Amino acid sequence: MRKYFSFVFILRAVLYAFSFFLFSSLFHSYSFSDWEIFGPTRVNGTVGNGSLSCGISKWGEITVLRYPHTSHWDQLDYKTLEGEASRELKYFGASENQGAFFIIKIGDLIFSLRDIDEKNIKQYYSSYDSGVLITEYSLSISQYGVDGKVFVKDFVHYEKDVLVREVDFQLNTTYDVYLFHYQNFAPTTIKTPKIPFEDWQDDTLNDFGAFEKDKIAFHFTPYFSERKELYSEYIRVKDFSSWADVVSYANSITGIFIGVKAIGVESVSSYVGFDGRCGGGRAIPLHSSLSAFSKVKAGDFKYEPNSFALCSADSFVGGKVCGNSKCLSPVYFVISAGRTLKEMEDNINFASENIGRLKSDTENYWHSIVSKMRENSWFEKLKDSEKVFCSRALISLMQVIDRETKAGVASLSTQPPYAEDWPRDGSYFNLFLDIVGFTQLARERNLFYVKVQRKEQEGNAPAGSFYMNYYADGMPGGPWDFEIDQVGFVVWSWIAHSFFEGGKDKFNYLKQIYEPLKLSVENVFINCRDDQTRLHCRANEDDDPIPSISMTGAGPVYAGLRLSMKIAELMGDSELAKKINNRFEEYHQAVIDNFTDKSKGFVFSATDPHQGMAYVLFPMGFRFPSKDWIINYGNQVIDVLNYNFSPERGYLLYEAKWIISLIYASELIKNYSFSDYKRFRDIADGFLKVLVEDVPTEGTYHMGEVAIYKDGRYENRIAIPHVWEAVLTCLTAITFAEPSLLKEMGMEFPEPPQPKSKGCSSSDVSQTALFVSLIFLHFIYLKFRFRNLKTT
Repeated sequence: MRKYFSFVFILRAVLYAFSFFLFSSLFHSYSFSDWEIFGPTRVNGTVGNGSLSCGISKWGEITVLRYPHTSHWDQLDYKTLEGEASRELKYFGASENQGAFFIIKIGDLIFSLRDIDEKNIKQYYSSYDSGVLITEYSLSISQYGVDGKVFVKDFVHYEKDVLVREVDFQLNTTYDVYLFHYQNFAPTTIKTPKIPFEDWQDDTLNDFGAFEKDKIAFHFTPYFSERKELYSEYIRVKDFSSWADVVSYANSITGIFIGVKAIGVESVSSYVGFDGRCGGGRAIPLHSSLSAFSKVKAGDFKYEPNSFALCSADSFVGGKVCGNSKCLSPVYFVISAGRTLKEMEDNINFASENIGRLKSDTENYWHSIVSKMRENSWFEKLKDSEKVFCSRALISLMQVIDRETKAGVASLSTQPPYAEDWPRDGSYFNLFLDIVGFTQLARERNLFYVKVQRKEQEGNAPAGSFYMNYYADGMPGGPWDFEIDQVGFVVWSWIAHSFFEGGKDKFNYLKQIYEPLKLSVENVFINCRDDQTRLHCRANEDDDPIPSISMTGAGPVYAGLRLSMKIAELMGDSELAKKINNRFEEYHQAVIDNFTDKSKGFVFSATDPHQGMAYVLFPMGFRFPSKDWIINYGNQVIDVLNYNFSPERGYLLYEAKWIISLIYASELIKNYSFSDYKRFRDIADGFLKVLVEDVPTEGTYHMGEVAIYKDGRYENRIAIPHVWEAVLTCLTAITFAEPSLLKEMGMEFPEPPQPKSKGCSSSDVSQTALFVSLIFLHFIYLKFRFRNLKTT
């Protein structure tokens, strides 16, 4: 036991140091030569319902399976090797028995659908507003006279925690064909504050047991929050030698349960085996058996009733799908999850009894989600490509919002570990939900930040501040304790959302956020002050491990101060309103003194700009002292975009931040310099077109955090789908189509200039107006004279 505690202590120390290095490398140096230090993201499409969520590669294998939250935990044994070079390896360096995938047996030939040449695979959603992901395989095996296609249609029921893999065969063959689904789950309930990659980095330490029952494979782990407790429990059960003991134990616990069942195939077979690994110093279980993958490779798909395994297990289910030149189609493989064995079995039974309508019910649900967006008048102003892209962005966002807590993770991705809620990203999520029409959900998400806000000072982190990010249950996920820009973004989000509320709902919402807002404003915006610059105090900004004072923090803090003045006045809090106004005036001047050239305004490099300069207009809403400063800023943004989109740079990263500020700049100078207004819009439109049409993944319309320019085209990297990139790009497209929405987002527009009065002169009045006025005056004169005549 002492050895274990020593191991855990060392492991955590190493993980903290490792996390510091990784986050430092990735976020602090945007020019880092190897983007995929966590391992390449092997995801091209997603399906999910906010509880059971899956990432699927372009080859059709499941590489991420999250349950019961979108942030935790990844229940699948899957890990690619670190580094960009791993993309050249088979499965990006993952072991051949990791993940979940289909295996086909035709005669003596056994192969996995994931091994088919990429040029013979297409992947797409069944429609632009669909929750069904289709992977289409073209097969031509002359040796066995096989020719045709196989379609795998993946979807998660919108309500029940059930993943359905519907397989449709359109094959010509005289041979018997068998289809099996292999899976290597690693159920876990362990997560550690500030170490967001433990659930996948430690896959060999996860998993607990599995068994076969009624030709269904069941994988499970009991619930424990600490690994030492889990290991103690394993010692208690590792010597179970009978199937009945394992099943009885599984029925008695709460934890994570995942079951897999084949529906519609003939000669159903299933098997559970020990996959040979028992990490964490755990003793090998008394009962041992051949791994399911070993049997698959040997072509042994024989049904073995009552098979089971402890410590670490894999399994397969399947059966015959073609015979006598005819194929059964479609057939289904149902993957169900639950927190108890009964809950999971109930979900499998629900799927079995309703398998024919699950897909249509799920499709109707996602159609209704996108339909709500289509109801907005601005939707018809979008280009067709933008409508498709924004529909996918909305569905992706809905899939990463946790059903239980309403946290919204940056990506379902496991590598890198982005399945946490960053308040910075989340503020854009909330604004997008408001713009689209999901006001109640935006409210719930804003109240999630009320819940996780730091209420008392902790070390150097003041009350009213936020951690780097959060798991869905509110536990801190990333290593940094206080990122000051997150405070500004949350305050912006809290207040901007109030513009979309009305009546009693608005009043009740403002009551819920006002005290938390005051906590952030007073303790962070006003009191956390740097005496030398008069800006905010030195703190982490945008995941940068080195505390700093830059525009990255100044932009959101300025936005928060600018908007919070209005709320303090609305709430009748004159004392706080005065404090905010004084601090805002000081902060505004400090921005000018520290970040501008007094004659030109903001000045920054085109090839190496500080990323915070993108915030100057959106969401900062900087109050420029002159229109010339705005034009100068817009011209520099154009220089940045020209370089960023050039082959010389070779990659794109958060470019919509610059484009949306350019759109806002164009609106601010519209009545001052129409030529610059039109020029800014034309340039913004061109770059936006690239982001929407050239960058997203083909067929699935997702974006990574980074898009690299390679061989004349863009390829996505890191955390696909990166939901914040997609949401921000869609917001930018919406703003371009309907600039008036900027006001609803909390942006300010100065009143159009009114002509100065020159007194009453004929030069100010048209001849027609003057003539009409003279006639009217003459009529009054005659009327007055006539009245006087009558009275005399």
